[in-house]
Amino acid sequence: MAPDDTVSKNEKSDIERRQTSRIGCRLPVRYKEKGQGLLVNIKTAQSGNLSANGIFLTFGEKIAVGMLMELEIPVPGLLAPISALAKVVWRGGTTSCVECGLEFTEIKPQDRVFLMKFILDQKKISSGKSDKPGGT
Repeated sequence: MAPDDTVSKNEKSDIERRQTSRIGCRLPVRYKEKGQGLLVNIKTAQSGNLSANGIFLTFGEKIAVGMLMELEIPVPGLLAPISALAKVVWRGGTTSCVECGLEFTEIKPQDRVFLMKFILDQKKISSGKSDKPGGT
């Protein structure tokens, strides 16, 4: 790994150990560093993909590997966003656009289950399969 913890896309695929399915989705995720209690410290990042165990985010600022983030993820189908604590496990991108993989370290069990079902449903929709009457 590079001295600044930046990894290439090839290195990322070598070190990833995905245990759950993920989907590509673009969501405005609100975040702040854990322990930064002030509302003025809340910022927004853009998601690139989502799983029940983590999320890929693009930030407009430098983010350190190992940083703990408090996230609010607005998942379609839920009235309130999912709140989770996540750890930055890898970082890439450029100095102006930082891409990071975050692993959920704290998330309510029911939110994780909702994410698994949401991802499964989205995969069925994108493949043209449906459990509903009249579906293929």
